[in-house]
Amino acid sequence: MEKVLVTSGVEKTWPKEKASVLFLGEWCKIYSRRKKWENLEHTTLKYHWDDREKLFKDYKSLLILYESVLEELALILNKKHNTNYSVRYWRILIGPWLGMFIYILYDRWFMLKEAFKKHEINKTNIIQVSEEDLAANDYQEFHSLIVGDKWNEMMCGEIIKFMGKEICYVGEIEAEADCDEKLENELIFESRKNKLKTFIKNLLMRLNRKDSHLIIDTYMDLFKLVELHLRLRNRPISWERPEIKGNQFSKKARSWVVTITQDHKECTEFIELLKTFLPRFMPRIYLEGYKSLVNLTANSLWPKNPKSIFTGGAFFNDDFFKAWTASQVERGIPLFIGQHGGSYGICKWVFEEDHAQKISNNFLTWGWNTPGDSSKCISIGMLRSLPSKVRRENESKRRKNVLLVQWSYSRYSFAMFSSTIGSGQWEEYLNNQFKFVDTLPKVIQDKLIVRLGRCDFRLCQYERWKDRYKNIYINSGEVQIKELLKDTRIYISTYNCTTFLESLALNIPTIIFWDPKHWEIREDAIMDFKLLKEVNIFFDDPTDAANHLKRFWNDVNTWWLNRKTQEIRSLFCSKYANQDRNMVVRLTNLIGDYSKSNMLKAE
Repeated sequence: MEKVLVTSGVEKTWPKEKASVLFLGEWCKIYSRRKKWENLEHTTLKYHWDDREKLFKDYKSLLILYESVLEELALILNKKHNTNYSVRYWRILIGPWLGMFIYILYDRWFMLKEAFKKHEINKTNIIQVSEEDLAANDYQEFHSLIVGDKWNEMMCGEIIKFMGKEICYVGEIEAEADCDEKLENELIFESRKNKLKTFIKNLLMRLNRKDSHLIIDTYMDLFKLVELHLRLRNRPISWERPEIKGNQFSKKARSWVVTITQDHKECTEFIELLKTFLPRFMPRIYLEGYKSLVNLTANSLWPKNPKSIFTGGAFFNDDFFKAWTASQVERGIPLFIGQHGGSYGICKWVFEEDHAQKISNNFLTWGWNTPGDSSKCISIGMLRSLPSKVRRENESKRRKNVLLVQWSYSRYSFAMFSSTIGSGQWEEYLNNQFKFVDTLPKVIQDKLIVRLGRCDFRLCQYERWKDRYKNIYINSGEVQIKELLKDTRIYISTYNCTTFLESLALNIPTIIFWDPKHWEIREDAIMDFKLLKEVNIFFDDPTDAANHLKRFWNDVNTWWLNRKTQEIRSLFCSKYANQDRNMVVRLTNLIGDYSKSNMLKAE
């Protein structure tokens, strides 16, 4: 019986005749389609990054490679576009795509190499694609594609062809819905609603001064944002991005070769693959569409000579912001980036955080600092305001529910931070959730609300939970978390992001549990989590967390309002979720002083 390699959940590439199937990973096996793949004679390749030590080692090695490639691409793109920009300029513009692309390509290549090394594979069916299909238009399109089956099938097919392995074309496939329909409908509704907002914003932008501070996507609430503008003597304007249009594909624009100068002998085959794939997969906006993007920024209503730039989230995903900012930074305009997520300062590694510190003049944290004189981190406090009401001692008795908030993640690995990656590790995460719920008595299960991850990624979250628990209330996002919290007695956080920082800052009784094998934390944070563990806020075992919930379900205050518990909670929040009342004043002084210093240098 021949052995066929299957690389994705695209069933058109699966064998129609009787064959032995090797699934490249757990991501191939969609839960809702289990009746089909369970009936196949199949094995699944072990995921190489289930070895977390290898994952971290590979991450550090790929970062070194990334720096080498970035310097080379800066030379190539400067020559191609007749510019003379610094590496920092190109880091701002293409760095997020480049870092993620190298990581993804290495992951898929290594798994395919292992498949052909360990198994006698007779055939692989791949979809027919044209060269034009490989390059996304811009970063946002790239990000939407990499979580889906079609793009990953295409990527694996191109790698297999590069390896010279036997393939069989099975024609083209339609694009698949990789986000849930509900979320897509939300985005369509937002798009329509935003047309009126865009018109109003464009009118207001025409009133701005050419030397305004540009403040955008800070995650600050409206009142604090207006206060910051006024203190900086800035008009409170919400900056609108012009629409980035599609760009025509050109083979001529991609007729260049990357020379990687650093020694990477241990990975020669991958280096050759990367050199071949970079010009083929680079988004069009950085090649064919670069001049149009530059003209778009030059002719926009954004400030021509801003005093400073301050953002929380636009620096990674927004190509218009990145192109405009890169040109301003090249002129010496200071760039400030504010923390916008809870994993910063806690996760053992976060590419987005490293990138933010490299491109900014200062990185503004929620309370923590990075040791060393060279650190750009400045503790400024949480930019987002939380409700000021403090829960009274008898409130917990009146609140009746347990809120269990879930993590969802693409079945295909792409995010470069210490978390669950890939479908298999997410399923381990889900099994820990089930262990937690199974340990609870029925009286608490009846009060449980399970809040699913916002995007489903074809994980079939709702179906999995309903197949196991018929009577538990599953919330798919139809009610906002802030509304659910109003009747929540205890909040259960199960992953390392923003949620538990906000609940702790609000002094909501909070239990945190996750598998430390998948959510590694940095050395500076280890002692902080040991303290949380001492007062039964943090657990590394779902059964222990559930037993603690059982013990204090009818007497939450005895545990939560205990003096030591409150002291450690406050200490933790002062470092990771600090609500500094003088935050706006301190932020104003930082931006204002830097801008004045910059102006004096210019004179």
